Amino acid sequence: MFAMLALAGCEQAYNGDVGGDSAQNNLDFGNYNAEGHRLYGEQCAGCHGAEGNGTQIGTPLVACASCTGIATLAHEISLTMPIGKDTSVTDCDGQCASDVAEYIMYAFNGLSLYEAATSLDGVSVIPLDQTLRNATVQLAGRLPTEAETAKVVAEGEAGFAAVMDEVMNEDEFYNRLNEIFNDVFLTDKYLVVNTGSTGALSLLDSDDYENRTWYSVDYPSGGDDANEDNRNCAIRLSNDGVAREGLELINHITRNN
Repeated sequence: MFAMLALAGCEQAYNGDVGGDSAQNNLDFGNYNAEGHRLYGEQCAGCHGAEGNGTQIGTPLVACASCTGIATLAHEISLTMPIGKDTSVTDCDGQCASDVAEYIMYAFNGLSLYEAATSLDGVSVIPLDQTLRNATVQLAGRLPTEAETAKVVAEGEAGFAAVMDEVMNEDEFYNRLNEIFNDVFLTDKYLVVNTGSTGALSLLDSDDYENRTWYSVDYPSGGDDANEDNRNCAIRLSNDGVAREGLELINHITRNN
């Protein structure tokens, strides 16, 4: 699929312009703080860099841990900055901290704020009944029932939430949840059906898990057909239980909130 999309892009003479404001540098961030700029240059740039990219002695301020909002960053500045020779953490608090925080947020993290504060041209919200259809197909592998659709149309967001609560209690939803998280963990590659061996059990340290091959004691190889059937079943269940432990834990937590 990716190859087909890439080929289509080449055939259309793709030049790297994805449209919108993605390649523009003249965005108006609206709240540029000149006093904050001055204070930053005097007290902060020496450690954090003129453009907020950090130095050997100062961390970057682009997408920093405290850069979640102006108030949060101002509070952090008032408690911890500036530091260095002939400075004190009380040198920039109150209005100083607020001005510097506002400058940092718009100068170094401004694009994120701009994008969060504006809507995308041409983007619209689809009706809830269509959202319901997409959700049930993706999460439950089925179309919504007429009753579910009618409830959403009649009750709006509240009806949608109620229907999805029911959908997320269906067994198929948890099968889908396994698929979604396995795409991240890739642990199903250790299932016996995929490897033909006990790949998951082999990952367990024999010193820590002395009984990892318990089936060899309870069902030693070379027995009759019934013994071999039990042995193979025990191997498969033991191995696959270990392989899917993470996925089943997520399922358990989800089922029990």
